[in-house]
Amino acid sequence: MTHICASTPASTNDVADDTLRGAAAIAAYIGQTERQTNHLLDQARLPAFKIGRSWHMRKSTYRDFIGRLEAKALAGIAA
Repeated sequence: MTHICASTPASTNDVADDTLRGAAAIAAYIGQTERQTNHLLDQARLPAFKIGRSWHMRKSTYRDFIGRLEAKALAGIAA
C-alpha cells in the first residue's frame, strides 16, 4: 500500500511544477535579488537544497516555511 503525504506532489509533472531550479528562479519566486537570495542560501536561511552545484527549492515547502515563520511571529505578538 502506498501512502502519499498531502503536501507531496502526486505525479512527476506536479513535482516539476512545484520545484524551482537555480538561485535566479528562487529569487524571482521569493521577490528578492539573486544576490540577496544567494546570501540566504549560503547561510541556510531558506528551505532549499543542492543537486550538484544547483540550488533547488519546492514552492510548497517554502509556503509551509513562511507559514511557520508567520505563526511564530504572531504568537510572539500575542504573548
